[in-house]
Amino acid sequence: MAVGCGDDLVAPGNDEVGDGSSDTASPDESETETETETGTESETEGDTDTGPELPVPGELRWHLALPGTARCLAAWDGGLLVGGSFAQTLIVPNGTFEAVTEDGMLLQVDYGGEVVWGQGYGGEAADRFDGLTVAGERVVAAASYAYGTTNYGGEVLPPATDLFGRNLALVGLRAPAPGEALVHDWSLGFDGLFAFRHLAMAGDGRVSYAGRLESGLAFEGFELPPPAHGVGINIRTELDGSEPPQASVSEVLSYGEAVELGIASFTIFAEDPGGAGLYLTGVYEGSIDLGGEGLSAEDWGNFLARFDAEGELEWVRSLGGAFVSDGELSPEGDLLLVGGFLGAFEFGAEVLSAGTGSFDGYVLRVTPSGDASLELMVTGPNVESIEHLALAPNGDLGVSGWGKVGIDLGAGVVPADHGNYDAFIARYDGDGELLWGHVLGSSSADSVEGSEFGADGHLYTLLRAPKPLDLDPEGGGAVVEGAVLLSHE
Repeated sequence: MAVGCGDDLVAPGNDEVGDGSSDTASPDESETETETETGTESETEGDTDTGPELPVPGELRWHLALPGTARCLAAWDGGLLVGGSFAQTLIVPNGTFEAVTEDGMLLQVDYGGEVVWGQGYGGEAADRFDGLTVAGERVVAAASYAYGTTNYGGEVLPPATDLFGRNLALVGLRAPAPGEALVHDWSLGFDGLFAFRHLAMAGDGRVSYAGRLESGLAFEGFELPPPAHGVGINIRTELDGSEPPQASVSEVLSYGEAVELGIASFTIFAEDPGGAGLYLTGVYEGSIDLGGEGLSAEDWGNFLARFDAEGELEWVRSLGGAFVSDGELSPEGDLLLVGGFLGAFEFGAEVLSAGTGSFDGYVLRVTPSGDASLELMVTGPNVESIEHLALAPNGDLGVSGWGKVGIDLGAGVVPADHGNYDAFIARYDGDGELLWGHVLGSSSADSVEGSEFGADGHLYTLLRAPKPLDLDPEGGGAVVEGAVLLSHE
């Protein structure tokens, strides 16, 4: 059921949720309203009880202003996890943390919109959390730290030695119960690697991480020489049988150096249950070799590849000029990818869409055998990109991203002219039909840092607004600025 079209596509905002409270009336208020409504109805239509008022799909339930700089979002049975960084002081229910320079930050938020636990992490380095993944009670965070040592709860990690001065850290944590402190299990530091948002964790706790290597890598017996331009790299870890478990690097895979001016950057989105297969996307300039399969592009090229459990290439598909921003593995075993493209959408030798002439957002479904279909597109007169994807248990899709001038989520173009780039949030059913959508913008460039469906079935979105932003596009709603967590029906 779509909520109108055009300007009416955006459901009304709520100006009573600034404190993170729910829109649901208190028991006494509900009884009063029900008695009044029922009394009126009995005078005109007899003793008909219409029951409680149903929530409006897409309606804002609550919003929560977050401290620091929030960069990533994950959901688990106990609530939501937010990662990022803070400077100076972080005040949370369980204590106060002082940053040395910039420290990493993790927050637990319950499904009612309350911060129930938080902690600052770091040392003398500048720290931040860039990515989170959750499987059961296990949490793995991708962090970056620069120009100094750091500590995420275990041993001290050494400073970077390469000229870029920034290290990657993978941090293994456990979430025993909602509101309880995350327990540190292990930390691994990697010199010369950039931290990216995405990493994949199999059900047994093994983690795969992909990124870009700019300098040499030496780690516990794994050594790669400095590349000429930069290579895509995949690090796979394993857990021992101890309690708490400890992680070690089981494999470091480098799939060939890009040539000419090329820089290869890999991103990992999904690993099959049990580790049967691994998906990587990447961007390169010039040409690149992936396990014996070469790709080339006149300018920049993008690809999707699937590897087996031993790291051997099963297939690779060129994506042409389509950039990939996020991905999830569906319950059916298909990979869903989102991003943006200009011109025709190419998948290997197939042309899936001729495009609209502007830069458009997409949702792509890919089977394990490498067949693909476009599920939906977000279009408009200027530029639109889907940056984040969430899958609901019932098959619904939650997407978020940004656009400029106007955005068509599937029910007509909605103006996106508040400032530079506006953010959008939308929910679609499993067939790609729009259920509801919102376009939100301040006078600056707004962005979305993550979208997740909670165990309660609601869609949660991490929004960043550099300037004051009205949560009601028609005006008169709650005005927010900075990092804000939103909950929608």
